[in-house]
Amino acid sequence: MKIQELNDYIYNYLKNDKTNTAIMLTGEWGAGKSHYIKRELMTFFKEKGATAIVVSIYGLKDVSEISKSIYMELRLPHFSDDSSEIGVAGKIVAKTIVKKAVSTIGLNMDVSDEDLKRLYKAADLTNKLVILEDVERSGIDISEILGFVNNLVERDKVKVLLVANEDEIKEINKNDSSSNNKYLRIKEKTISDTIVFKNDYEAAIEEIIKKYNNQIINRIIDEKQILEISNIVEVICKNNLRSFIFAMQKTTELFSKIQNDIFMDEFYLCLFLGNIYFSGNINSKQDKFPEWEGTECLSTKLGNIDLPVFRFAYDYIRYQKLDLKIVGKTYKEYKEFRFFNENMRNDIDLNIINTYYVRPETEVYNALSSIEKRLENPEDINAYAYCRIAYCTIVVGGIIGFDSKKSLELMLRNARERDVPKDRCIDFLFGHTFVDFENNQTMKQYEEYIDKLKKTFEYKENKIVTFSPDEISKIDFEIIRNRDRYIIDGKFLSKYNIDNIARMLSVCNAKQLDDFRGLILNVYDDKFINDFVEAEFVALKQLIKKIENIYDNENNWDEIQRLQIRWLKKNLLKVLSNF
Repeated sequence: MKIQELNDYIYNYLKNDKTNTAIMLTGEWGAGKSHYIKRELMTFFKEKGATAIVVSIYGLKDVSEISKSIYMELRLPHFSDDSSEIGVAGKIVAKTIVKKAVSTIGLNMDVSDEDLKRLYKAADLTNKLVILEDVERSGIDISEILGFVNNLVERDKVKVLLVANEDEIKEINKNDSSSNNKYLRIKEKTISDTIVFKNDYEAAIEEIIKKYNNQIINRIIDEKQILEISNIVEVICKNNLRSFIFAMQKTTELFSKIQNDIFMDEFYLCLFLGNIYFSGNINSKQDKFPEWEGTECLSTKLGNIDLPVFRFAYDYIRYQKLDLKIVGKTYKEYKEFRFFNENMRNDIDLNIINTYYVRPETEVYNALSSIEKRLENPEDINAYAYCRIAYCTIVVGGIIGFDSKKSLELMLRNARERDVPKDRCIDFLFGHTFVDFENNQTMKQYEEYIDKLKKTFEYKENKIVTFSPDEISKIDFEIIRNRDRYIIDGKFLSKYNIDNIARMLSVCNAKQLDDFRGLILNVYDDKFINDFVEAEFVALKQLIKKIENIYDNENNWDEIQRLQIRWLKKNLLKVLSNF
């Protein structure tokens, strides 16, 4: 049902329905139900001269609180000159405030029935629609709510619209069949129609963008991008507009902090769309923030193959930190990424195998044959395309009878011989997720080959740390962000000269020693301790012995520095005890 149709339906219910029942609008959290009511329905009702009262019952504990909320919403913003009503209302507000203020000392400040009756009598709900939002989020049993609504619609002839996530109501009651059956029985009596809310996401997205009125976003977004954003919101964000609003907020903040409108529009657009994509992933993994998976600057795993997430945006969203130097590096890497993607689209053979599922068999076979010949020249096809080529030669080749053996061998040979920027090729080479495997044997063959290709490209590159007192804090943060680049094959301290580390510690001040302790605790976190090899145990013991010698012989430290060294020794001993 489109927005105008929904408006007309609800208005018709208010004016003409004689069933003495309520109606329900249901949809997922974040789908835009409240936004629709506030921006669309209330505006429509105002144009029609109709009245609606919107009351959120989020957190309410008793149905009597719903009555009070309806009255307050109806009367307090529209006081007449009736001084008696103003006086009674003021008394209730005052009593409510005082009641909360003195509740800790046990005084009973309940509002009298006489006061309530005088107020409720003054509330006229004739020809007014009562909208109760957040039904599933109240502290009141759903059966009680429906019983209350049934009295309103049946006895008092009030028109009521319930706004809820009915799937959540059913989820709450799924393990209690009696409660669920009771809910369905009362619902059948109380609610005549249930409308599943389907937002006009394109219109909602346009309105949100208009609200932010950001100069860069206004320039880069057109109808095509609105449609793309709508698809991301629907598929990745699971129809949750809050994820889009979150991405919108973070992106506009980043634009204001970058402050240099000097990059090409495609860069700004990728930043914006990648943030939307990433926000949907965050929302889908509420229990754990996604870890960074990608190159130094880009991640197609947190975004997708066309819309990578930028590392500086990830750090800003997760840590509220922004390194402006990385923005420039990201721009440079993004241009390389974009050039590669455009080449993929412009390369006839690669374009054919990318879209094999809509091509004639002979066309796909000829493209695979052409690629095999071109691989004889290591410089012909960009190595970033090897992952896709491997997939198509193994999986698609198996379907149409193309022998993939020679192409696979040539890519391994080329990977050994050519100079590939390893730090940047990681995500592009192996960041693709393919799902079209018709059997486990084919999938296993593909995965085993990719493992070989990774090793040939030296997929995991040892990141060597040059320890210096001033850099310890930065190194600690880098390890938190890029653990797998610093801890390779279960090694960290054992990769370094322990004498050099000990000499570095001997000239550290208290703050730097404290930073080093934090680094040690982060590297050897309990949940990772089983990942380390025996050489780490030996290196840790050596470091303890070295700092003991420093402690006994160093005369330039003050007592705070010596305290930090004692704490460091305790930290190292604790790590050793976990091995």
